Amino acid sequence: MNNRTLLGAKPRKGFTIIELVVAIVILAIGVLGLTGTSAVVSRTLGQGTQHARAASVAQTRFETLRSTRCPVNSGAATSGKFTEKWTRVGTLGGANLRFYEVIDSVSYSVGGTAKKQAFRSVVQCLP
Repeated sequence: MNNRTLLGAKPRKGFTIIELVVAIVILAIGVLGLTGTSAVVSRTLGQGTQHARAASVAQTRFETLRSTRCPVNSGAATSGKFTEKWTRVGTLGGANLRFYEVIDSVSYSVGGTAKKQAFRSVVQCLP
């Protein structure tokens, strides 16, 4: 090459190979980060769904106990993947009111890990 071609050469428009490689690496890191985040979000949503179902099982139990004349002291039941155990733990109010505090423990499995949630409510013994 002579000096004339070096000085008179016009710069070409476009990207260099190095710029393209750096851009691809940055894009790949972003995509991998997004993939990892979506897996965590998906797992969290699945756990939230199971927690909500456990709460629904306990709510159904409390409503069943409220519809009876007088709740039993304790019991257990299995509903699908959920196992629940309820216990009457105390009496509230006077002799005429007969309110009982009930704890319902719901056990289930999320991703192979055993989970247990306890729910507490007040149930009135109907006359």
